[in-house]
Amino acid sequence: MVRVGGPGEGPGRGPGRRAWRWLAVCSLAVALACGPASPSGNEQATADLRQDRATPQVIALDPPEDRARSPHTGWTRAHYEAVFGRLLLGFVANRSPAGARTRYAGGEKLPASMEGAIRMLPALGAWLACACNPDRVVVAGNELDVAALARDIVVNGTDPRSPDYWYPIGEGWTQRKVEAASVAAFLVQTRARMWDRWGPFERARVMAWLRAAEVPLAANWLGFQIARNTARIAFEQPVPRGALERQLDLLERDYVGDGFYSDGAPHRFDWYNAFVIHPELTFWRTAIEHEGAPEQARAQRVAARTQAFLAQLPYLFDSQGRVPPIGRSLAYRSAVLAALHSSVVAGDDFVEPGLARRMSSGNLRFHVDAGMFDANEVLTRGHHGEQPRVLENYVRPGSQYFMTRALAVLALPPDHEFWTAPEQPLPADLGDFVHAIPAIGWMVEHDRDGAGLVLHNVGSSTRKASYHDRYKKLSYAATTWFASETEGARPYDATIVTALDQRFEMRRSGAYAFEVAPGFAWSRYAVPPEQSSEQRAKLPADWISSAMLSSSVSLDPADVSPGPSPSVRVSCVYPGLDAAARPYEGSLALREHAVIERGQTDTSAPWWYVQTTGEDAGAVLLAGLEGWTRAGPRLDFAGPARHVLGGEAVWIGLGVEQPHTGSRCFASLQQVSTQPFDPAPVLAAAPTVEFEATRATVSWANGALAWVDLARVLDERSLELGPVELTGPLRMASSSERDGVRTIVAHSLRTLADERGPLLQATNGPVTLACQIQPQRLRCEIDGPVSVQLGPAAGPATLRWWPSGWTGAPSNSDAQTVTAEATGWLPLDPPPHEATTVMFELTVG
Repeated sequence: MVRVGGPGEGPGRGPGRRAWRWLAVCSLAVALACGPASPSGNEQATADLRQDRATPQVIALDPPEDRARSPHTGWTRAHYEAVFGRLLLGFVANRSPAGARTRYAGGEKLPASMEGAIRMLPALGAWLACACNPDRVVVAGNELDVAALARDIVVNGTDPRSPDYWYPIGEGWTQRKVEAASVAAFLVQTRARMWDRWGPFERARVMAWLRAAEVPLAANWLGFQIARNTARIAFEQPVPRGALERQLDLLERDYVGDGFYSDGAPHRFDWYNAFVIHPELTFWRTAIEHEGAPEQARAQRVAARTQAFLAQLPYLFDSQGRVPPIGRSLAYRSAVLAALHSSVVAGDDFVEPGLARRMSSGNLRFHVDAGMFDANEVLTRGHHGEQPRVLENYVRPGSQYFMTRALAVLALPPDHEFWTAPEQPLPADLGDFVHAIPAIGWMVEHDRDGAGLVLHNVGSSTRKASYHDRYKKLSYAATTWFASETEGARPYDATIVTALDQRFEMRRSGAYAFEVAPGFAWSRYAVPPEQSSEQRAKLPADWISSAMLSSSVSLDPADVSPGPSPSVRVSCVYPGLDAAARPYEGSLALREHAVIERGQTDTSAPWWYVQTTGEDAGAVLLAGLEGWTRAGPRLDFAGPARHVLGGEAVWIGLGVEQPHTGSRCFASLQQVSTQPFDPAPVLAAAPTVEFEATRATVSWANGALAWVDLARVLDERSLELGPVELTGPLRMASSSERDGVRTIVAHSLRTLADERGPLLQATNGPVTLACQIQPQRLRCEIDGPVSVQLGPAAGPATLRWWPSGWTGAPSNSDAQTVTAEATGWLPLDPPPHEATTVMFELTVG
């Protein structure tokens, strides 16, 4: 048996270390009141540590599944331990002799070598935080001392005499400020098991390195600074007056709603909410006491926002555990679980334990099965395996170990309800759904027999050119991903652009305005003209107003109809003043493997179908319903088209025969599936689209209707949409009926009536709502107060309110009996809620 890790691998003496550093450490040791400042303290602490170690635990790398307790994934705590064991094997094979740096190929120098070691601390800290986990484990015949491995990282990395010294945390945007947060959290989490056993000189050197964060930075880096200062306060170390408060103030300014913060820049909404922002705020909220009413109120506010975020999270996982690939740092993989796990470990009850484990196990299992580890148990660099195009330039060999934040739940003992509760289903496990997150302009659609989970994005954006593909596509599918910019060529998959000279060199702007509702996503943005830089400054941009409409809308996940469901996109293109525009629309992109394609370029009804085989196989159909006159694979795109997951990308393009000078509106139908399908029935059942200026009416074959106004400024109007009449400065409305339930969705609504008369009216300005209407029951999601018409003769009704989102808890909130006014109107004023919308159900009789 091989034994790895232990006190014999302690720090060496580095060259050129100055005496003043030693004196500073001695002074700090006294200030820490750690006992006598002598090396004998270190020796005694080491002896105590060795004496207290328990019998090693054998970690099985292929534990049996438990489909009774975990019907969706089969995973148990043993599977998390197996991931931990594999991480340990890869780490110890690549760590330096002193243990505080790593030597992954290409990442032997700082800061990569520092990242590779420090980013193991979340997993090591979680293991050591629970008394249920022994210091030593046996993995694949290797006895590994977890406590010693962790000690070597922290103690030797912060010791100026060690060859693995990380060097001081400097000023500005230095990588050490990021990594310091993991050190900080580790110290607090393992205090009794690690810190309390270390000698005074070790403690002093650690705190000298983990110096206070004074000058605030921005974005998620504020979270790292908050964690560092929180740990110092937890250990009663000085923090500059007001520093932590300023950092918290700045991070709170980035909050936009529905549990989401922007990552520093406006509209940069991404997975850093899960990676960093919520976990570090949860650490601050739970690691220290909050004195005074302002800070207690802040802690409550922060907790409510985390709760709101976690209520959105289940909608962002498909049944395989995949998430929409929007934003940067996607190579961090299961770090998307960090916000959830930090909250669960902190003792919050924001999500039911069975649902929390379903999310967690599904995502981790997906990545393990998809090639997260190589043959030597080292984490691959990518998302589905080794995928260089997924990586940003700051993702170095070792950076990918940020995913160890996904193992925080190993701090929970085996009898914790996170492990014992039966798995609860995700929305994607139950069927198809649409779900809007209004504050950030995301509309999530799940089509189980079609594209799977797709995030329709009108809110996320960035000004950074290299991140364009990661934030500015109009749709991100968990199964297909996207094409990436290569050699200056900018693929137009999953978006609408103009390219007068067909060079496709200009990036679209972020949205100047956007709105979402269940089954609907609209935005208005600009595309600069394709001219020289001197000419471009003098020419106005083209403007595009575009909306996506789902073919099926339900407030609950449901089995709708077998087979994939298409979506419709309606758009109006406005050329710059006295200029012409040549618009293009692109479908979702597939990885090009043995492409099979067919279609027609009939100018009255162009369409194209592409089917791929092999790895990540899929099929996509894009058809022009109005305005478009051309169709084809990568239509007119001559540049290289690389898929971000590797290989070539293929998508379908729609275009026009000639540029146009006046405004023109278009409509298209797209259907995507992970399996081949026959496009003929889809085309035969395609909806009709009629435009009246900027207003489009979509009539589906099943009788459903949708209406959209693509104008920049909306007028008050009265709209008849089948059996319902709506008024207000309407942006959109839709009406459908299934199994006796009528579903109405409307944006900017003032009043709603049906064949029986007035039904609902906004009482404090226009509202966005989605309602299911039955004769004796009304169930709605709303973003403002409304009044409901019950009728003058109506008796008492039963009303229930509950937060929007999915937490796994039953929505049987306390019911209250309500009575309408003499006029028959019942005012409904939503209770306080963190999310943009809230749910109510009103039952009469």
